[in-house]
Amino acid sequence: MPVQAVAIVVYEGIQALDVAGPLDVFSEANSFLERADRYHTVLVAAHRNPLRASNGIHMVADLTFEEATGGFDIVLVAGAPTPPETEPEPSLVQWVKGLPERSCVYGSLAIT
Repeated sequence: MPVQAVAIVVYEGIQALDVAGPLDVFSEANSFLERADRYHTVLVAAHRNPLRASNGIHMVADLTFEEATGGFDIVLVAGAPTPPETEPEPSLVQWVKGLPERSCVYGSLAIT
């Protein structure tokens, strides 16, 4: 199995566990895999400015939606502990709409 490209979508107010949990799982899985078969994970967001999670932790995306034009094997959209009070960023909505063409597997996370 070649390297699996994994993108986790982040935005203001996400639940940190929805990001840290999957990152830890893929990192742990990598310890059992040959280097050529490992998961390569990146955070993707509308911009590279620090984003504050619901618990106050700051996260910074590795790629913007504009930069993340290539294909990913897995795309996960992190959840938030409460429904959003504002509309999501248009670039997030547009990028997620393109997931069927961009990814083999995609879904959302809600670890509560």
